[in-house]
Amino acid sequence: MTNSPPTPPTPAVPSVPSTPSDRVEDPRLGALLAGTRRRLLDDVSDVGAAFPLVLAGGLAARFHGLSRGSGRPGEPHPEPGPGLDFATDTQTPMADVLATVRTGLEARGWRVRDAAADPLAARFTATDSLNDEECEVGIAKETLWRPPARSGAVRVLAVEDVVGTKVRALADRGLARDLVDVHAASDRWSRVELEELGRRHARDPFDLADLKARLEGLDWRGDAEFSACGLDEAGTEAVRRWAQFWADDIGERLAEEAPYEEEPSEEDSSEE
Repeated sequence: MTNSPPTPPTPAVPSVPSTPSDRVEDPRLGALLAGTRRRLLDDVSDVGAAFPLVLAGGLAARFHGLSRGSGRPGEPHPEPGPGLDFATDTQTPMADVLATVRTGLEARGWRVRDAAADPLAARFTATDSLNDEECEVGIAKETLWRPPARSGAVRVLAVEDVVGTKVRALADRGLARDLVDVHAASDRWSRVELEELGRRHARDPFDLADLKARLEGLDWRGDAEFSACGLDEAGTEAVRRWAQFWADDIGERLAEEAPYEEEPSEEDSSEE
């Protein structure tokens, strides 16, 4: 009697880790949004799940605890802007992303107008048919370096990516609110680490000399711009000092990295 060959072992199938937290509403998100904007967030996240669309901008910063303000206990921080910002790393053309989101929202009763897209971004205004409240929505293509956080069906840009986009904005345009947002992350990352996070998200070569110029230029921004970010006089002064210290640090590092050029001697000059 011939023995049958042994049955080869069944390849082990890696188990999919259960992530019940992905299905659970994070209380941080519930504390940030309610009403029309919350319904719109849920609907945009749902109709754009195939890409996916990830909550970004000021709301994502607040979700991760990067709060603006003077820092005094019990003092409320200013609310993020009235719109919703999303990020996506999809390869789908932005015009197609916009068309999918628009069709899905209109099927759910939202009215969509002023829709426009370019290769890297799209914007539109959504109106709630229940109460006629409007909300502007922005979608931008980003490189996502870390998996998004989850709150139920909503994805939120990872904190490292949030900070990276804020540093990029600071280097690109140098507004007071950009500085305040980045300063809010300075207790978690060093200046060099902040620069690296910004470099990851830069759409053009990330130039430290440009960042230095932006930081120095912030000294010309009026106090009212910082006050609008929730800073009192002492908070504004502290942020300005921090920006100047960062600019000085960049300047020292750039000077150390610059190639040494020996000054011509008097003898060389006379020979000429």
